[in-house]
Amino acid sequence: ILFVATELAPYVQAGGSAPVVAALGKTLRQLGHKVTVAMPRFPGFERGGLLVARRLTPISFQFGGSTVELTVYDGRLASGIELVLLDGPGLFFDREGIYGESGGGEYDDNLFRFAVFAKGVAELVRHRASLGTPFDLVHAHDWAAALAPVYLRGVARDTGLAIPTVLGITDPSAQGTFPVKRLPQLDLPAEDAALLKQGTQLSFLQGGARAAERVVVSSKSLALDADHVGEGARIGILEVRLLPAVHLLDAAAPGDAVAVGDPYVVVARTHRHQQVQAGERGGASARRDDLHVRKLLACEFERVDDGRCDDDRGAVLVVMEDG
Repeated sequence: ILFVATELAPYVQAGGSAPVVAALGKTLRQLGHKVTVAMPRFPGFERGGLLVARRLTPISFQFGGSTVELTVYDGRLASGIELVLLDGPGLFFDREGIYGESGGGEYDDNLFRFAVFAKGVAELVRHRASLGTPFDLVHAHDWAAALAPVYLRGVARDTGLAIPTVLGITDPSAQGTFPVKRLPQLDLPAEDAALLKQGTQLSFLQGGARAAERVVVSSKSLALDADHVGEGARIGILEVRLLPAVHLLDAAAPGDAVAVGDPYVVVARTHRHQQVQAGERGGASARRDDLHVRKLLACEFERVDDGRCDDDRGAVLVVMEDG
C-alpha cells in the first residue's frame, strides 16, 4: 500500500492529516500489510532525527514542456513503515513552511509544488511497476496529495496497469483551489483536467475525488460535510452497512455487523438522489431518501444503546463510491 501525503506525525504537521496518516499506516502494518509513505522532503524529518539515504538515480519526467528531476530519499519509521521523500530545487526542503510561512499566506507556487510532487509519485509508481513489484493500492491524503490519482490515470493509459486509488479526506473545506486559468500549468490531458474544474476555479480535492475509486472520510462529522468535496462530486448514500473495524479497507458481505458498543465502520456506496436502505439494527430496518443521509450517519448507526444520538461517540470510517 502506498500512502501519498504531505503531513505525517510527529515530523510534519499542520492539521488533522498528520496523525491520521501515522495512525492508519501503523494500524495497517499491524494487520500485516506492507505500507510505504511518499511525501515531500520537508526539513522536519531530518530535524526530528530521521535518517534517510539518497538514491543515486533521480526521478525524471516531462512537465509543462520542461524536464523535472526529483531527488529520492529512502527511510524507515520505527513502526516499520517505509518512507520515500521527494525533493527538487526550491520546492520543499528549502522552506520552513508546508503550505506557507508561519503567520503569512500560502506560497504563491503551491499549485506547481504539489502538482510536481503528485506527478513525481505517479512516476515512482510507474517505475515500481516496471520492476515487477507494483503497489496494490495508492491512498492519497487530502488536497495537497489529491492529484496523485489524477496523474495515475495517465500511467494506466500508458501502461495498461490500473492500480486502485483511494482519496482520504480529513478536512473537506481545504480543497486546494486556484484560478481555472492556471489549469494548463498542470500539464494534464483535457479529459483529466476537466475533473478539476469548479466554475471559475479548479480544485485539487475535487479532481482527486473524481479520479479515485474510493473516497474515505475519517470521521462521522466529516461525513456530514461531504458536500464540500466539490461541485459535481456531491455525495449521496445508496447503501449503508456495518462492518467489523478490522475490515477497514477490505470488501465484506452485506449484513456484516458488530454488537452495540463495539467499534465499527460504515461503508457507503453512493449515488445522487437515490433511496437509502438502512441495514437492520435491533430487528428494525428503515428507508430514507438522501435528504436524511446526515441524520442516518449521525444517529441511525451511532454506537449507542440508550436511544440517544450522541454525535461524539463511536469510531466511524465512511467509504464512498460514485455510481
